[in-house]
Amino acid sequence: MGRRGDGPARRGGDRSRGPGRDVPDPRSRRLRGGGPHGVHAHRRRDGRAGCRRPQPRRRRHDDRRGHLDPHVPRERIIRRRWPARDLEPPRRRHPRPLPGRTDRNRPAAPHPGGPSPAGRTAHARRRRARASPAVHADPARSGRRVSVLQPGEGDLPGDRYLPAGPDTVLWGRLPCATDAPVLTIASGTTVTIDTVSHEGILEDQGKDPLAYFGRHGVPPEAVLDDAVAIAASLSRDPAHDGPHVVTGPIHIEGAQPGDLLKITVERLVPRVPYGVISNRHGKGALVGVLPRGPHPVSVFTPVEERPGGLVGTMPLTDDGHRVVEFPLAPFLGTMGVAVAGDERPHSVPPGDHGGNLDVKLLTEGAALYLPVQVPGALAYVGDPHFAQGDGEVALTALEASLRATLRFEVVARAEALAEFGEITGPLARTDEFLVPMGLDPDLNEAMRKCVRAALDVIAARWGMDEHLAYAYMSAATDFDISQVVDIVCGIHARIRESDFDRVPHRAGASQAVASPGSDPSATGRVDSATSPSDSA
Repeated sequence: MGRRGDGPARRGGDRSRGPGRDVPDPRSRRLRGGGPHGVHAHRRRDGRAGCRRPQPRRRRHDDRRGHLDPHVPRERIIRRRWPARDLEPPRRRHPRPLPGRTDRNRPAAPHPGGPSPAGRTAHARRRRARASPAVHADPARSGRRVSVLQPGEGDLPGDRYLPAGPDTVLWGRLPCATDAPVLTIASGTTVTIDTVSHEGILEDQGKDPLAYFGRHGVPPEAVLDDAVAIAASLSRDPAHDGPHVVTGPIHIEGAQPGDLLKITVERLVPRVPYGVISNRHGKGALVGVLPRGPHPVSVFTPVEERPGGLVGTMPLTDDGHRVVEFPLAPFLGTMGVAVAGDERPHSVPPGDHGGNLDVKLLTEGAALYLPVQVPGALAYVGDPHFAQGDGEVALTALEASLRATLRFEVVARAEALAEFGEITGPLARTDEFLVPMGLDPDLNEAMRKCVRAALDVIAARWGMDEHLAYAYMSAATDFDISQVVDIVCGIHARIRESDFDRVPHRAGASQAVASPGSDPSATGRVDSATSPSDSA
């Protein structure tokens, strides 16, 4: 029999887990006792289950009785304890300290009376067996589980690495033309960027992520160091600033106003196995109705692995015995370029510069095109989401920190015109769809702007007459509500590119398109029996 920790020979004492068993099923909490006690803690080393010892009755911790810190405003929290015993940090491959801080994770020098070489080898073997690399955004493909990714830890696949820290982020505002870049790169460079969620560091949550997440059972080592540093070192004005933390800006060499900046999402990796969904007063789709109590509602949401992939879990009721699960689809809610001028825009409303677009289609493999407004573009990203429904009705998505690997490319104006025509706002592209957007405080006007943008891109790319493109979209294009909670509402269209497989791309075809108000019958392709008043 091999020694404990020496691979397959380890049996009864093995606490490693196979696929789908990284986080205990909350429906078995009564068997587990809510912690490291329960039937699994009483197995014999030969693998057989022993008798369960009686456990003392545990006093239920209820945040509604009051916070540990009397100065922190109370909030109604739908909560479940996160089983922290399943957390194991990944092996540190690229140790890099947080900007402006010493590296607290640097290993200490060996003690003169330390273990023998054989003992050190066995210890390293056990440590490697326990360590688990972070899960890829497609868990069904990777079969790995979520680990905590502290700054500089785990895989850093980009050409460059940009951590999130007090010196590399903005909180509540977005970059403008006068902001100095934190990184300068050539067009085509990939950058691995750490992003930090604002949930857990906001003032109404105590501005102390260690305390906030600790109340949900998250141990200190599972709280991100950069989130702690940002909360401790930076401040914002909640009455005038947004909540979002953005990493950047990044100067892309050669980018000039009139060009497009293409940001391709190559990889998205969860940095923590939990997130938060919040509803606050005066915000959301049901302002004045929800939340019903006097305090904000924040739903702590653990992430668990199932055979089909990662899921978020939350209780159906406050007792937490029954849960609902939903699949994760990570994306960055905020991607943008700096605006002209010397005034930093608010982080909440999106615009032609991009920003807080909250388009859930911007997952791995998607690309976002943005009109460059200042030399160098000064790109930034943030507002990481694990999952979001179209509309984002409560106010936030499942907010949780991500590590993103992105490719930044400059598309020269001439090439951009040939590809898409005149682009004045954000345009996304996935493996299946072209995704023009419409943005306006009025949802109806946002819809009209999105339809106009979709007509323009179809005309420019495939040379389709305007009235025919309008008819095509009515039959084949979905227009989805991106969000209704960001001051400026968003609509995005999904134009299926495969519908045009038999149509060659026509550069500059938009010049031949009839102008608005021209006679559609001039093309000879309109049913003369159809009147303008006909509708479905």
